[in-house]
Amino acid sequence: MSKNLVENGDFENFAVEHPTWGLESEKQKFETEGVHGGKRCFKMSLKQGESYASRDYKKEIPVIGGKSYELTYWIKSKVRSSFIRVKFVTQDGRTLNKPEEGATDPSLCKGTGEWEKIVYRFLVSEGMKAVVLSPRVVTTPGEALFDDIVLQGVD
Repeated sequence: MSKNLVENGDFENFAVEHPTWGLESEKQKFETEGVHGGKRCFKMSLKQGESYASRDYKKEIPVIGGKSYELTYWIKSKVRSSFIRVKFVTQDGRTLNKPEEGATDPSLCKGTGEWEKIVYRFLVSEGMKAVVLSPRVVTTPGEALFDDIVLQGVD
């Protein structure tokens, strides 16, 4: 496997957090309690009456069409509909945001409230130049903690 393509996927480098992950609403924060590893993790909250909460990684991560990649991350949530969506960016710069457009969602967490490791392998289609990672909580109110996010090319 290659090096981790996600800058600050462990949320430890505070100087890098805002340019890469950004906080744009009260639904998102960097948490220092109950983390998986290190001193910080990313917390996403969904309130009653909302349909989803999401936060895109602020940088497109370059990938190679026809190559396989593995996304690994740790998640802690009681909400089973919590995951990181993989969005694809075409050569002409269009982002495929939804599954019906070509984005993919790894398996959902089990919703046990304990830290779970999610491993998701995917093949990048020809004509794609990058991916964007998007942690999210959908449908059910609650919160999810994300930590130690790694994206690597599979040899």
